[in-house]
Parts: sequence; structure tokens; C-alpha cells
Amino acid sequence: MSAAEVAAFLGNPHARYPDGRMPRLAVTAAEARDIAAYLLLWSKPSAPTAPDPPSAREIQDAVRRLGARDQAGAAAVLLREKGCTACHTGLTDSRPRDVPLKTHDGGCLDGKTGPRYALPAEERKVVAAYLAVAGREAYPSPFADRQRRLAAAGCVRCHQRDTDRPPPIEEVGSTLGGGFLQEIPYLRTPRLTNPHQKFLRSHLTAAVREGVAGLRGPRSSYRMPAFGPDAGLLVQALAEADGELPAESEPPAGAIADPTLGTLHGPRLVGFQGYGCASCHVWNGRLLASPDPGATGPDLTRTAGRLRRDWFDRYLESPLRFHPGTPMPAVFPHGQPAPLAAVLDGDPAKQKDALWAYLARGKDAPAPAPPPPLPIAAPAAGEPLIAAQIPIRLPDGRWVESLSLLTAEHDLVVYDLADSRPRTVFAGGQILRTVQGRIRQFLAAGTAAELAAPPVWELLGRPKPTDRALLGYDRLADGVRVRFDADTLDADETLRLVSESGTRRLVREVRPAGDPKATVPARHDLPAAKAPPPWEGSPVTFADPDEGSLERPGYRAIAYPRPKTVSGEDRVMPAAVAVRPRDGQVFVASLKTGELFALRDPSGDGRNARFELYGRGLYQDALSMLAEDDGLYVLHRRNLTRVVERDGIADRFDRVAALPHGVADTYDYAYGLARDKLGRFVFSYAQYADAAMPGAGSVLRLRPGEPPEEVAFGLRNPLGWCAGPDGEVFFTDNQGEWVASNKLCHVEEGKFYGFPNAAQRQHASKPAVKAAVWVPYGWARSINGVAYDTTGGKFGPFAGQFFLAELMFGGAIVRADVERVNGVYQGACFPFWGKGLLGPVSLAFDPRGHLYVGGITEPGWMAQPDRGALFRLDFTGATPFEMRTIRVRPRGFRVVFTRPVDRATAGDPASYRLEHYRYEYTGAYGSPELDRTAVKVERVEVSADGLSAELTTAPLVKDRVYLLSASGVRSAAGEPLVHATGAYTLNEIPADGGR
Repeated sequence: MSAAEVAAFLGNPHARYPDGRMPRLAVTAAEARDIAAYLLLWSKPSAPTAPDPPSAREIQDAVRRLGARDQAGAAAVLLREKGCTACHTGLTDSRPRDVPLKTHDGGCLDGKTGPRYALPAEERKVVAAYLAVAGREAYPSPFADRQRRLAAAGCVRCHQRDTDRPPPIEEVGSTLGGGFLQEIPYLRTPRLTNPHQKFLRSHLTAAVREGVAGLRGPRSSYRMPAFGPDAGLLVQALAEADGELPAESEPPAGAIADPTLGTLHGPRLVGFQGYGCASCHVWNGRLLASPDPGATGPDLTRTAGRLRRDWFDRYLESPLRFHPGTPMPAVFPHGQPAPLAAVLDGDPAKQKDALWAYLARGKDAPAPAPPPPLPIAAPAAGEPLIAAQIPIRLPDGRWVESLSLLTAEHDLVVYDLADSRPRTVFAGGQILRTVQGRIRQFLAAGTAAELAAPPVWELLGRPKPTDRALLGYDRLADGVRVRFDADTLDADETLRLVSESGTRRLVREVRPAGDPKATVPARHDLPAAKAPPPWEGSPVTFADPDEGSLERPGYRAIAYPRPKTVSGEDRVMPAAVAVRPRDGQVFVASLKTGELFALRDPSGDGRNARFELYGRGLYQDALSMLAEDDGLYVLHRRNLTRVVERDGIADRFDRVAALPHGVADTYDYAYGLARDKLGRFVFSYAQYADAAMPGAGSVLRLRPGEPPEEVAFGLRNPLGWCAGPDGEVFFTDNQGEWVASNKLCHVEEGKFYGFPNAAQRQHASKPAVKAAVWVPYGWARSINGVAYDTTGGKFGPFAGQFFLAELMFGGAIVRADVERVNGVYQGACFPFWGKGLLGPVSLAFDPRGHLYVGGITEPGWMAQPDRGALFRLDFTGATPFEMRTIRVRPRGFRVVFTRPVDRATAGDPASYRLEHYRYEYTGAYGSPELDRTAVKVERVEVSADGLSAELTTAPLVKDRVYLLSASGVRSAAGEPLVHATGAYTLNEIPADGGR
């Protein structure tokens, strides 16, 4: 076939083969030509020897012999005579007739007459067996015929149906990547399990008949093909296979008691200050935020007319019940009040009505309105100014990597670090914070005046340096001193906002390093002071979830005060928490405002505690901090800054490392900031902003003064980092594409951790390394921060173990303990804390044995409004009865308890239940627990001190997670275990007699 013929076939396969199986693809003529050209690139053209054409006399003889009037008539007679029209389409105006198959060794199967089909002996037996049965069938089966037609349509090649395995199109797509294919591994198709319970019949029929495109926005290249007139038959076959008899009429949608609910409350519920639906879902053909590729949801404006209302209500209660592995959270857990209590009195039924009424307006529904920008609190009268090293967007849309100064008089000076000069001053100035899904940005507002300020080198009469770097800055009472290092110019620049003879001025003084006499001053008059406009929004109130408790056996929690912003939201959203070793001072970085706070708790019980602004600065995406005696290290976006106190005041800010990033990129995160055994910093870059940048999705090691060094690869979203046993560095990574479940990993140089960077595929060939601990998905959906207990028992019986923050389960903390077997780290994890701590995202121990927990909720991941709180977990002194750890043995496991056990129950194999399962490594969003297998506990031997039990089991299997329940074990005092289940990740099996 030529390229034109292939393109025509792709555009309308039935024009060539009226009874063919291939559906009509939703492609334009240009796309069909592109596909045809691509396919022909890989086709080997055949060049058979052309036979000699017949002579005119031979043609006349054939026409006469066949009794035809002309050459065309002779061709038609010949086609009928040879039986070609019995099977092939396109030769006449009618479809081929059905040719009954009467025998397996006659007709075209006899190998002698007509077409000769040389069937193998096994296939002839199959045909003979079919004929033997077919001859006895007395009645046709329309149901069976429809099921055969459904199977022939090949729906399950693209759609998952009645299985937890991804369909072939997703399995193949998960192996792709590279240029123009970055999104393919994350694309998903709608599931076809019980489709009539989900979709309206009219939509399902139209989708099968006409095809579907654009439902998942511009990122998705999948398109549903059109099956034309076969649609009704296929839809009926789907229903019958599920045991349903679809009615012609649609189910009633149910009347909404108050039709105005959608107009009044819908935009807020769907928007970023509500459940954050618009953070992941397409809205009217476009994305309003930047979700993970695997978390992009279908277009919300196409909800009504596509989905059944009853299914919509049930799905919002438990998405995982209908779609295992989906990243969508449960918006309205069954039987619980709505998380957004400030809307419609927290009534889930009314909120569902409001959502449905709003989405039912389709493309006419107003887009979810983002909340008004939040003004950062300006200094009070007499307080020092705020100096913020942040990317900031100016009112004209330009982005500036800035050092922005905000005074109590509401003067805002934007200093351009790239140009080394003050660019703009704003009277009535404000620094605004916007939130749109996962993206948080700073905006400049006020009455702007451009400053005709030359850069530093022009003031000094020097040439422009080819290479320069910010060394840091010092906050002064009325300004800042900015320190630069350049190849041809080392200089400090002082910026001060003063009043001289009644005139408000910005005074610049540039001083070359080592030559104070060469100081060059410059003055810029400031516009008249003015007050900023009042905030245009109205304060919101969010009722905090009342689930969970602030106490569990052996431990209790203190909840610290929660100061509010002008919007009524929590000012402190602890994205990062750090504790200074020498005095236990606690520092908190707020995701909400970008501020740093020091916790002051004079009574030590939280009752008189307050958060004090620390360093009077702002930081973009400060997700990691490390407090040491020489300063507080802050990893903000891709800058590493050390905040230094002088005379008890944090006023010196040293830029330890300028890491590569784009200006105001939307996902330019850096994670980590642990120290390795040699004192080097270890951290990582998120790979979603610029996947081609060296270090994206890698483990980096940094010695100050030297460039970062890539040491390991293949990380997905590793927010939690800490030094663990023997000073080795460990990190957590989130479940998602290519990551089967949440995991704790040991950093090994030169290894690949499983998440392929589509822009740097060379790393996927490096040696793979296994997770030290897999956390069961039922326990945790988004493990983030991690802390290692070095308190020597001050925090109870779990010294030398990890504590992992679980964001999504409303307060869960998971405990993990590792051991080294055959040189490889592996170990067990256990539940530790249930609910009640919002969503833990950051953890830190202090030297007194307290565990600080930063908890948040937010719209991008959790479908909840911005909230934040700091908690402190204390050991009460009463040791709880728990499994302290699990250790692997050559023929089983040793379970170690925190207190002596009752020997009878602990020594009974019936007290234990053991099973193992495995995960599958694919590009799907997580993995189910596969090949779940019960393991017999053959014998149990309790130690003399009653603190451990040796379980002898059936032979162990490597690369499995062993789930152990000891629910039958009791303590010597008769108590059950606080948490009776542990999960051990078995990478290696120790040899008999040692490890």
C-alpha cells in the first residue's frame, strides 16, 4: 500500500473492509498521513518480478470464453468463478456472503481445488472438533455471539476490565519515554469493570460509536476509536457480561433540593481553597495547575452527561474501592462529616449536591476562582524590615530573582540579584502569596516606580563580570548589606531606606572588597508613603477534624498554638522542622507564607508557647532544614543558605551553595539536607521542573565550595532524608509511577532506585538497588519526612529506629527498624501513631527525647484547605507492650518485644499469622500486593528472658514482604499488643551460623 492508501485506510477502515474489525480512529487527515509515513519507514517494500502483461488477443479470447461483453465484465465473471468475492470485500457493491463450513478436509481445505489453505494438523483437529459440536447446535445464541463480537473488538487491549493488572496499552506505554514521549508512561484509560454502573448509557453508546478525545487535556495522546454501528451491540455485551440488563431509559439523576447550591458554593468547593479538585483535573480543556503526570484527572466540565449521579456520590466516598491505585483521595469518607466544615455546615449530602449542580453546567460553569492572594504580614511600627531572597513576579508579569525588602511603612524594594541593582520600588507595597494547587508563588503589589539604578560594576566604573555569585547578605536595622563574589569584582552593596531632611530615600553604598575608601554612594528618592489596600477577601474558618486522639499507650501529644493569617488560615504550615542540638531550639518553615519561625515554649508544656519570626525573611519552597551549632541551614527551592545568629539575633545569611534552577519554575524543589559520615550534605532535586538538568531525580552530595556531585539515581519524590545507623544516609520515596509503594531506602553510590528520568535514560542501566523497607499501602499513601531516634531511650523503647511521617492518613506515623544482612540493609516497619496530627509531613527529635511533628493539609495532594499545626510527642515513661523489632533468621524470624511475654501464648504457633507478597515494577501508579501466600509457622521458641520469640517457618523467599500478625501474643501481665502487625522486607536471607 502507498502512503496515501494507508492514510485513507486509517481515516476510514470500513471503506476498504466493510466487515473489518478495525475501528475508525479519531485522527485528522494530517495525523493519518504522519502515521502512514512513520509506518512505511519500517516497511520493507516488496519488489516481485512482474509477469508479462497479456496480449490484446489473449484478452479477447478470455472475454469470449467467459461470455462477457467487455474486459470489465470478464473480470467480474472471473472473480465470481474463482470464488474471490466469497471472502474479499471491495470487489463488488455488496458484502461477501457467509460460506458455510461443512467439512475440514474438503473445499478450500482439501489442498487441491480453489484457494489452498495448508492448515497444520493441530488446527485441522480444532476445525473438526468445532464442526462436530456445531452440527448438534439447534438454537442460535445471540448472547454468545455478542460476547464473541466484544472479544473481537479488542476493548481489553486498551481498557482494564475485571482485573487489577493494567491493560496491554498501559503496560507497553510504561516502557516508553524520551523525546516527545515523556507523558506516555503515565497515561491511563477508563476502566471497563461494571461500566454501566459508572457511565450513562447514552454516553457509553456515543463514546463507543463516535470515539472520545480531549477528556484528559492536552497531556494525553490517547483517543478512543469509533466503532460506528456496532456500538449498541458492544454496549449491550458489556452489560450482559456484568449480569446487567440495561434499560433504554437513563436512571433518574435525583432532584437537587436547592438548585442555587452549585452557583453559590460550587466554585469554592472545586477550587484551590476547597477540595482542590482543580489541582489535578482538567477544567474546560486545560489544566489550571501542574499535577504529577500520573495524577491528571478527566475534564470536570464533562462530568454531567457522562457519569451517573449515584456512582458519582459513591466514588467521592472511596475512590480506591472503584479504582485501586488511584491517587485521588476520599473527599467524603462514608459516615463522616465533610472535611470542609465551613461550607453548608459541613453537610456531605449538601456539598455533593452543590458539586453536582455546579459541574452539571458543563462548559458554562464559571472556572474555580482561586482565593485572593494573601498579603505577607509587614513589620509592625519600629520593627526591622523583612529581607526576602525569593523569586517574585512584578505586576507586568516579569519574574525577578530578588532580594525584596518590605518595611513597616509599606515600602517594597525589589533588588534584582541577576543584575545586581535595585529594580523597582512600590509605595503601599505588599508581598502577596498565591496558592494554585501545588504551586505557591510570591507577587509584588503596590504603586510601582522603576528605579534608574545602574548595576554595581557601573557604579564602580568596572567592566561587567562574566561570572558573579551572591555570597549572602546581612540584615541591618534599616536595610541590608549584599555580598557578591565575581571574577573581576568583589564588592559589598549596602541598601538603606532612610529619611534625609524630610525626604525618603533609598541609599546605596557600593564598596569594593578590601578598599573601604573607594565606597561609591547613590541616592534614589522614594515616592510618598501610602497604606496598602485592605485585603479583598473575607476570613475563612475551617473546623479541624475531630478524629484521632492526642494520646496512645506510652505516648502523648502536645498541640501548639496556631496563629492565623488575615485570611483566617493557619500562618504556620510546618513543611520543615529542625532542632538545634546544643539547646533544643526548634525551628519551623511555613509552607503557607514562606516564613521561618522559632518556637518559644517557656513552660515546656505548650500552654504559653508562641512562634517568633526568625531571621525576618521569606523563603520559596523551604522543604528541608538542618540546625547545627554554627547556624540554621535552609534548603529553599535550590538555594542552600546558612542563617547565623550574632548576639542572639539572626541577621547574617550566607549562601552556602547556589544550585541550578530556572526563574520561578513551578516544580523546582530540592529535598534532603542530611550530613553523611564525612560531613558532606546529601540531598536531591525533583525531576519535574527540568528533567534534563544534571541531578534531576538523583542523589547529590555537596561539600561547601565545590560543585554538587551526583552519586545515585532514579528517585521519584524523596522528601524525607536523615542519617541513620552508623551515619549512613537514608531517604523516603513516595508511591506512584515506577514506585510500587512507599519505601525507605539506603543511599548506595552508583545505584539506580527505579524511577526512570525520561530525559536521562542512561541512568536506568545502572545497578538497581532494593528498598530497605516497603511500607504497606494500607498503612501509608504518602510517606514524607523521616527522623532517626538518637535519644538513647529518652523517647521510649525504640532507640535507633526510624519514624516516618504519613501525610494522607490524617496523622499516621510509621516506625521502621533496619538491619544489615549479607551487606544489604533491610528491615521491618510497624504502625506507631494513628490519627489526630493533621497530615504529618516533617519530623525532628530534640536532645531531651521529644519528637516534633509538623502536620498540614493542603489542596494539591489532599483535597483539603491549607491548614498547619506543630505537635510534640512525649514518652510518658510507661513502656507499651509492642513488637520492638523483627529480625530475619535462616529459617524464619525473631520477634523482639518491648516487655516480657506470656510464655504460653508467645510460644503457641497459633498466636501468629504469617504471609508474604511481592510488588511488580511497572510504570503504573503503584502496585497491588501480588502472589499473596500464607506461610506456616512450624515452631516457636521463647527466649529465657521472655523478650523475644524465635519463629521457625517454611523456607523463606527473597524479594518478598512478609506480613506478620502476632495478635494472639499476650504480655506477662495479660495485655495484647498495642500494634499486632509488622511488615518485614526480605531482600537477603542470612546463612546458617551468621550474617
